[in-house]
Amino acid sequence: MTRDLVFVTKPDCELCEAGLHTVRRAAQWLRLEVEVVTAQPAGRYAAYEERVPVVLAGGDRPVLEGRFGLTDAMQALLRVRLGR
Repeated sequence: MTRDLVFVTKPDCELCEAGLHTVRRAAQWLRLEVEVVTAQPAGRYAAYEERVPVVLAGGDRPVLEGRFGLTDAMQALLRVRLGR
């Protein structure tokens, strides 16, 4: 299975921890793979550093960000799974 989603986080982010738990639950149900990356000021995901947590699909398309619940995650990840 190839990487389907990228979860962008940063250190000491409680919102990110909760979001990652939610995304992993939804991804497991939908059989999607999640890669976790840390936003760094000079890194590839620097643009998302102040917007974390951010979930990217297709390499760079944001599908979720900020505070979201399981319903939001399921809807967004289902669209990813269906290729929309």
